Amino acid sequence: MQKGIDGAPDFTAAAAALNSNTDDLSAAIASVYGTAAGDAFKPIWSSHIGYFVDYVKATAAKDEAGRQNAVAELEDYRMKQAEFFHSANPAYFETAAIAEGLKMHIGHLLDTFNSYVNKDYTNAYSFERTAYSHMFMTASELTGGIVAQFPDKFHGKTDAAPEMTTISMKKGSTAVTVNGTTSQMDVTPVMKDGSTFIPLRYLGEAIGVDITWDNTKKTLWIKDRDNTAVFRAGQSYMELNGERKNIGAPVFLDSGRVQVPVRFIAELLGWDVKWLPGDGTITLTKAMDATMVHSH
Repeated sequence: MQKGIDGAPDFTAAAAALNSNTDDLSAAIASVYGTAAGDAFKPIWSSHIGYFVDYVKATAAKDEAGRQNAVAELEDYRMKQAEFFHSANPAYFETAAIAEGLKMHIGHLLDTFNSYVNKDYTNAYSFERTAYSHMFMTASELTGGIVAQFPDKFHGKTDAAPEMTTISMKKGSTAVTVNGTTSQMDVTPVMKDGSTFIPLRYLGEAIGVDITWDNTKKTLWIKDRDNTAVFRAGQSYMELNGERKNIGAPVFLDSGRVQVPVRFIAELLGWDVKWLPGDGTITLTKAMDATMVHSH
């Protein structure tokens, strides 16, 4: 996108690399789900690249209506892509969860590009690194679902599975369940601007990290044995070991509790997150100690 707006001489080479990547992804899908699935995947995936190009062109032309149309097309894309994966693997791929992840991916790329156009290179770099690290989580979720769906296709020596920690919350409910033991929160997870937010304090207590709140500064610190994370109410970024990371949506206070997007905090802490469609239940699982992931 940056090369497009700059009219860079290597734009054609970058576009060719994207097309090659699309071919590789389509072939990977076909290797698991068959040629028909690979053929169905390719135009869906290709479409979102085209919509980003449309956004770049509209930005260059100062065509705000064109930009908004491209965003609407990207919104349509993420739902089609999520539905594709759910139809391929209904037991392990939830439409809502995949759509939420794609929403973050799209947002990261648009934020990166918009910051670059506005010559805010510090934020452009930060958003770009966030987008890069986020895609590893998305890839992990997809590959994990495929392996679970087709265990016989993936052979090799495996160690004994570590104990899983499971945390469940539900939108509109004050109950939080950790490994089968339920306690009560004084606020509930909520949906805001298309993202699901959860109360950070109760998540932190559930996974055993240290939490400090400064009411004057409206700032919350989370510490584990290796890392320190800082969240400030009203800000759409946080700091991990002094490095700024964009959250994608402003942190906010709800009855004195800090609410953060569950997708972001799950990625930060290295947890898998799933939504139960229609029920509003959010389940986080992890097979190791809670340690914040410092992505470089």
